[in-house]
Amino acid sequence: MATFERSGVLLSAQDRSQLATISARMHELESEFYTNSSEQEIVVYFTKVELERVPKEFFYNRTPVYQDRIETYAVSARRQDYVDVLNYAVSEDARKRIFVASGTVCFENIHLPQEAVK
Repeated sequence: MATFERSGVLLSAQDRSQLATISARMHELESEFYTNSSEQEIVVYFTKVELERVPKEFFYNRTPVYQDRIETYAVSARRQDYVDVLNYAVSEDARKRIFVASGTVCFENIHLPQEAVK
């Protein structure tokens, strides 16, 4: 019964309509938030030494990028790359850099939580 109550079954028709409108808008905001976040590509470059102890599978299908004649690897701040570097890299600096990059604000999302709590 509690689930039905939370869904608004005991509300008046007008309040149910308002709840449906708010709920639909919340779904739109959530979708927009995740779309913006997934489109933002944040890349951090690491040397092979910085990625010491990261499993060799991590490097499959990765082409080295040369910066100032130093071989580096582009690592996305998205979930799987981020987790692999945090869990396995020996370099504390590498782990810190990918952690900070993963928390970088997607500026398109700044207004969304504010609208959601209005």
